[in-house]
Amino acid sequence: MLACVLALAVPAVGGAAGGRDVRAIRGLLHQQLALLKQGKFRQMYALTTPGFRRRCPYPRFLRGAREARRKLGPNSQVDRIRVDFKTRRRAVVEYRFLKNRKPFLWVRFSKGDLYTKLGTRWYDEYDRVTCR
Repeated sequence: MLACVLALAVPAVGGAAGGRDVRAIRGLLHQQLALLKQGKFRQMYALTTPGFRRRCPYPRFLRGAREARRKLGPNSQVDRIRVDFKTRRRAVVEYRFLKNRKPFLWVRFSKGDLYTKLGTRWYDEYDRVTCR
């Protein structure tokens, strides 16, 4: 669930998609973190794919989001964001959470935090990181 949220970005590993998509994914992650900190969980849930919502009902998502908010706290940040494009419409993201400016948790490529492009927008995809 902690993978649903992010803040600051660093250079990305781009592929077929290019810089515009990297910026869009970073923007999505910034938005997710802001919503998490504000406790706006319904709005966070709306930033997921329909497949995510089918496989992760809102009550389960809500439990994880509340836990992530409690663990990360109000001063959390994310840095060292890297994006690996698997296709033009699918990407895996890697990053590090900071809590009170100290390293707290790494989410590596191997964890498989997935993002999918639907139409012209990127969304958080169902994976083992974002919904348990």
